[in-house]
Amino acid sequence: MFQEDLPKRRESYTLGRFCFFEVIGKECSAETVEILSSNFNYDNLINVLTTLPGGLQDNCNRLYHSFNKLQCESLEEAIAEKEKEIDWVDTTQTNDTDLVQFLQMFEDAEKCIAKSCSYNDIHRLIFKSKKDWFELYSTEFFMCKRKMMLDKPSAQKFPCLGDHNIVGSKKDETCERYSKLKDCTKKVMEDVCGKKAIEDYDKTADIIKKHFDCK
Repeated sequence: MFQEDLPKRRESYTLGRFCFFEVIGKECSAETVEILSSNFNYDNLINVLTTLPGGLQDNCNRLYHSFNKLQCESLEEAIAEKEKEIDWVDTTQTNDTDLVQFLQMFEDAEKCIAKSCSYNDIHRLIFKSKKDWFELYSTEFFMCKRKMMLDKPSAQKFPCLGDHNIVGSKKDETCERYSKLKDCTKKVMEDVCGKKAIEDYDKTADIIKKHFDCK
């Protein structure tokens, strides 16, 4: 019943009445269930949850906004649970089903947070950074990194690497790779994996540096 589209949300609550009461019967007190069970009260609840409050005077305190926040929080919790289920070591395809579902959950949550007055710009920015990071797993760039881990490019073939470990995972190695050795890394990836691996390379490098808090 978590719908961004208000007419669809209304339809979900109208058609899903039985499901709604089945859920609150497990989660809420008998008194609450009894109060909402009357058609008048349930219809009023639907109106509150599916009608955008007018004006700015409510200051994000109305039940409509509280419901929207709960919807966003539920999506964030689902993301955290899904993250635990995915085997990130074995995610080897950009169209991996679990990964596609995971990223769609991020899309839904980001839209929810963007339209909720319960979140500030800092929270939105942090969430977007996290989303940007996980989206890398669905790119040819990430697939190329996996390929290089299995067959590590050597400094003999790519002298610009020097003594740098291009598949190293330490923070200092990663930061050096996408700052001081940024152009070298780009050349190596293009030679090893082709041009698709370096599409949006500068943007990807910035996302990685932000994730690792590179100075």
